[in-house]
This record gives sequence, C-alpha cells and structure tokens, in this order.
Amino acid sequence: MELFAVVVFLLYASQDSLTVKVEVQEGTQSVVLPCQYSKVLKEIVTVKWSRFDLSPNTVHQRREGDDLQAQNQLFRGRTSMTPDALDAGDFNLTLKEPQLSDSGDYTCSIIDEGEETTLSDVQLHVKASQDSLTIKVEVDQLAQSVVLPCQYTKELEEIVTVKWSRFDLNPNTVHQRREGDDLQAQNQLFRGRTSIRPDALDSGDFSLTLREPQLSDSGEYTCSIIDDKEDTILSVVQLHVKEREASGECGDTHKPPVECLRFGVFTGEQEGCPFAPSG
Repeated sequence: MELFAVVVFLLYASQDSLTVKVEVQEGTQSVVLPCQYSKVLKEIVTVKWSRFDLSPNTVHQRREGDDLQAQNQLFRGRTSMTPDALDAGDFNLTLKEPQLSDSGDYTCSIIDEGEETTLSDVQLHVKASQDSLTIKVEVDQLAQSVVLPCQYTKELEEIVTVKWSRFDLNPNTVHQRREGDDLQAQNQLFRGRTSIRPDALDSGDFSLTLREPQLSDSGEYTCSIIDDKEDTILSVVQLHVKEREASGECGDTHKPPVECLRFGVFTGEQEGCPFAPSG
C-alpha cells in the first residue's frame, strides 16, 4: 500500500518532485533507474529513456520490442528493461557497469501518437571508486616542495569547505580552506608548510603545496569538500617521500647523514653534524 502511494504521488506531482536521485559506486555491476506507470495502457506506446545533454539523446527505447537504432553509442550493450515492461507498467532501466561519465539527468517518458509525456527524471551520480581516486606521488626528501593534486570540475553554486586530511594522524587536518584558510585545527606537523592557491574555490584547483617534505610526511592524504555537513571525497594521494642517499665529497669514504643536507647541498650547519667543514 505504501508503494502505491509513492507511485501516485510521482505521477501527479509537479515536475520538480518527479526527480529521483540515485547514487552508485563506480565498478558496481549495475544500477536501476526507476520509472513506474500505474494506469492501464489501452494501446501500444513507445517508452523512451533520454539524456538531453547528449547527442543522440536516446539511452534506451522500447515499443513492442527494444528499438535501439538511435541509441547513443555510450550505452551500447549496457541497457535493458524487463520483457513485460509495457504490460506491468514497470519501465525501470537497468544500466550495467556504471561509469563516471554516466552521471547526469535521465528522463523516462512515453510517446503516444507523437505526444510525449514525462513520467520521471532521474539524477544519476556515479561516485568514483577508491582505486580510481588514488594518485601516487613520489618526491625526494630534499625537494623544496611537492604538490598533491586535487581538481573539481563542476561549478560551485555556494561556498564550501575544502579539507585535506591524513586520517592516521590526530588531529587529522592537514589544511582547510573556506572563504580563507582555516588552520585552527591543523596538525602541528604541517604548521607553516602548506598552502592552497588563493583562487581555489573559483578555479576548482584544490591542489595542496607541501613545503620541505620530510620522511614523516609519507602517507595517504585525502582531499574533500564539505557542503551542508556532507563530506565528498575528490581525491586520495599516496605520498612517498624518498630518503636521499648522499655520498662524501673529495674522496671521503664516509657518507654524511641526510640531516646534514639542505635541498641537496651539504652545509654541515646542523648541530652535531660530524661532517661540518672546517674553517
């Protein structure tokens, strides 16, 4: 009885309330886009699933049988409807192997004697899998800085919080930006060593610059945006800071320790460095 009430609401509600939001993880076997019709069909109609941001816009079409001549190639071999769809009024679309590019607005409609009636709009969001989000970055211990990449391609309709985190640390905040940098909760390990470009929220470039990378900086960094308390992960960066193997100079058979080097130059300025040059 509850299901019937929902169907009736969808059929007679405004266009906005026809919209259904569906989220699925990339790599999932399939996802179902819902569309139901509760009235009795007195004659054969055409059921069409469309995505109007694509050309051609046909995702799937069914009359007495599937009619996929005009189907967009992006969906070739990946869409299906139940065989008794027209009898049951179940016009749900199954989309196999959802990809990031499948994210978008899908419209389910029936066409009868040239008149098209929209039954439902489905906003599909295919979320990137953890594997596809992960980026590996390697840097020498003595590099001046390293950039951890994070991009956001959609237009931000409101101000959000951009946060870089390392969840193996406490506190886990590496860097945080809203209208300006908010570093009150920043882990002391990164104090004075992190920055995000000033126009990050306008450009969508949330990449983090980490200065003077240290061996202890190796780890997994997560870039996310926080909007209305919802946390969306944009990228995960595995940073590996490599230890620099230095060799002695002027025929010296000893190797000065790494802490006696600054940006690749042997200075001997560190306290207790046994290789400090004599006056």
